[in-house]
Amino acid sequence: MVKKLQALKAKKGFTLVELIVVIAIIAVLAAILVPTMLGYVTSSRVTSANSTASQIKDSINNWITDMDTKGYSTLKTAGASGAAQAQLDVKISSGTWTITTPPTAAVWGTGSAASLTGPTSATNSNVWGYLEEQMQNDYSFTNASFTAYFNEGKVHSVVYSASDTMPTGIPDYDAFTSGTFTWGSQDGILTTGEIVGTSPQLTTALS
Repeated sequence: MVKKLQALKAKKGFTLVELIVVIAIIAVLAAILVPTMLGYVTSSRVTSANSTASQIKDSINNWITDMDTKGYSTLKTAGASGAAQAQLDVKISSGTWTITTPPTAAVWGTGSAASLTGPTSATNSNVWGYLEEQMQNDYSFTNASFTAYFNEGKVHSVVYSASDTMPTGIPDYDAFTSGTFTWGSQDGILTTGEIVGTSPQLTTALS
């Protein structure tokens, strides 16, 4: 019994100094790793947004090709200098799509919309209903928004947000023609801190 008590006394636990040192080391490691991990998560979100913007651009251009095969062709003329030929704004809120369409005359050339059969009715603007129908089959957006700039008969560029309200200060058509944009803390993050995807991908101009 005495030997057991002596053995227990011989066992030492951590001293207060040792515990403080260990806690200090953990704090230093956390200070180094946490910002790195947060940066990795943010970069992943930017990459995902850029990928979605690229897919949307391809989807709309595929839809334009489908419209061409139906005899309803897009105009092949360019827009005004420094401006898009037309701009398409789409908002998806709680699964409900709202498409703010550009003027028909700015996009469509030969053909008649009245000859098309859309998901609801054959109206002059219902060609955009085809786009909604196609994209709803391709994507399961609950909340999202995107802006597409048209020029020379196709989609020139796209800006995408995972929010159902497009943030202010997004790249305009001129930014895509120059290929650069003034971002916030990193490419893909607006000065307001919100993340948007771009296709083609825009980078901050190097001075």
